[in-house]
Amino acid sequence: GASHRVRSYEYSSNPQLSCMASDANGHFVIGSRIGEFRLFDGEKGGKEGTIKKAKTLLQGFGDAVTNVDVTSDGQWILGTTDTYLILLEAKLGGGETAFEKPMPAANRPKPIRLQLKVEDIASMGLEGAKFTPARFEADEGRRDQRIVTSIGSVAVTWDFGKVRRARSEKGKNSATYTLKRTRS
Repeated sequence: GASHRVRSYEYSSNPQLSCMASDANGHFVIGSRIGEFRLFDGEKGGKEGTIKKAKTLLQGFGDAVTNVDVTSDGQWILGTTDTYLILLEAKLGGGETAFEKPMPAANRPKPIRLQLKVEDIASMGLEGAKFTPARFEADEGRRDQRIVTSIGSVAVTWDFGKVRRARSEKGKNSATYTLKRTRS
């Protein structure tokens, strides 16, 4: 499949790739075991249908990315690690994204780290539990509204709008998630 080609073409020296997702336009992102995200426009170039080089390389926080998701418009990327989620903004001006054009290092927004509060982990008995693959989710006909994952026997939902607003209000991150026990 395509992911194999990408790996052999671009990363024969770096088999650290762990997961992949694509947006509605066929652009795709590959997460790595060293916490990096590579964004591709999906266009073929060169011989044997190899995929062209990554347009943008975004850094997470250095922990292995176990799963990746992307909004259908390609503007936000969501990575899962064992103990937290990473939200990366990929939008550039003029409706373009970092899948289509390299994102200049100087204007890159900081990745947003989504994690549970220590007291929630303790009260729910989640020490040592790992997050399952997180994804964006929306109601029919609406844009992506939630970030959904689970840890242990607890379903976790972040309000995507609140998370985005919290970033512009610096650190008001407290009320952005809800927890629900899925089984006893």
